[in-house]
Amino acid sequence: MKAMKRPLKDAFVLCLALIYLLMASYGCHKSEDQEDGQNPDSGSTDKSDDSGGSDSDNDADADSGYWDPESWNRPECENDDDCEHGHYCRMGKCLQKCAGSIIFKDPVLEALVMEITGKSSGEIKYEDVRHITELDSDDGISELDGIQCLESLNFLRLTGHGCLSDYVRDLEPLADLEELDRLYLSQNCIEDISPIAGLTGLVELDLIQNEVNDLRYISNMSGLKKLSISRYDIEIEEEELETIAGLTRMQSLIFNVPGISSLEFLSGMKDLTSVVIGSTQNTISEITPLEDLQDLSVIDIKHTETKDLSPLQNLINISELDLRWNEIRDLDPLVDNPGIGINDFIDVTNNPVNCQDQDSNIRTLRRRGVKLLVDCY
Repeated sequence: MKAMKRPLKDAFVLCLALIYLLMASYGCHKSEDQEDGQNPDSGSTDKSDDSGGSDSDNDADADSGYWDPESWNRPECENDDDCEHGHYCRMGKCLQKCAGSIIFKDPVLEALVMEITGKSSGEIKYEDVRHITELDSDDGISELDGIQCLESLNFLRLTGHGCLSDYVRDLEPLADLEELDRLYLSQNCIEDISPIAGLTGLVELDLIQNEVNDLRYISNMSGLKKLSISRYDIEIEEEELETIAGLTRMQSLIFNVPGISSLEFLSGMKDLTSVVIGSTQNTISEITPLEDLQDLSVIDIKHTETKDLSPLQNLINISELDLRWNEIRDLDPLVDNPGIGINDFIDVTNNPVNCQDQDSNIRTLRRRGVKLLVDCY
């Protein structure tokens, strides 16, 4: 009996070996047929022909894990630039950036979006947010992840509470919000603005009370009309001043940055109506570049070594003039300006104005209805 079992066992092993060889041989032939561009099942040739292969066939190949580049239709894209706005390129296909549920890491931001969409619970979908155009919060949002899906945003104001509290730091989620034209991010802790360098449609940008380390990233925002920037620990670089000087459509500029020695960078801003320069670490000695900016209405230039106000003599649109903490002694140019009169505001406190010498000028300005502040009476 034992003698009969051994031949049966050997035959069984031999059968398994034959089956293995047949399977291996079939796999080789299939691979060769595929390399020749033939369908191993039908024997037809040139599967890569422009007219060959339906979309369902291609999908079947993709699902099976078999990918022959020549058998697929041409890819929709090679990089993100080939896709329409709101899509990105992945494996030759343009995919929607915000498909499915949108995750907001910051609960304050999530609650704000939920309120706008009218939802009280549940998932937030792309369709829920795609038409939101404005977002406004002063509740201390710190994480912006998810906001990139609000592709119709044109107004965004996220006021922080300073670096010691909740604040925005990473601006990367804003990089593709190309509809934005007004962006207000005051009182946060922003240092790097490179992610928003491509937002060339911005008209208003507020970065007050941040420590932006390189202002050259706004060089492409040539349409800016209102810019507000303040930083306290980093002195201005020459290239940064050149960047600001190139923003010739500017109408309102708040620029409280240390290290400014000249106002020459303002000379090309012919549409400027309001300017604020106020760092205690500036060494500005004269305001001559202002004399040709005829539309100026608000001038706030403090903490400089300015003595001569004659460049203001012909700026007849002045309505507000803050010149505290300078070296002003003579108010004649203000009296000689025919546009300065009723309800205009002038503050020249903390200047070495000689009250006796300037008594006549002070009385003249006040008789015109000017609200004049001076350290005399």
